Amino acid sequence: MYSTNSILVTILAVIIGLVAVSVSVKFLSGVVGKIAGEKKGLIQVVVFGFACLLSVYVVDKIVAFKINILTEAESVGIFNFVKDVTLLVFGFYFGSKNKDDN
Repeated sequence: MYSTNSILVTILAVIIGLVAVSVSVKFLSGVVGKIAGEKKGLIQVVVFGFACLLSVYVVDKIVAFKINILTEAESVGIFNFVKDVTLLVFGFYFGSKNKDDN
């Protein structure tokens, strides 16, 4: 998207942002739900928060484009958080999967 005074483009950007949040929540709930076990409710709340942060980052970088939603420090902080959580989840998943194989 680009910066414009058109209400149609603004509405389209909001819809794209909502779709990004919805798709990421659905995708992450499906992936994490498969390995969740009995703590599914708590994990879904955490996944929802994670998906919202990830979606805000994506909307800031792609949809808003020239309009800064986040400061540079917030953007770097969210990126590092998402990176760290992703590495932790993959480490836990493959670590527990490897333990089950043995």
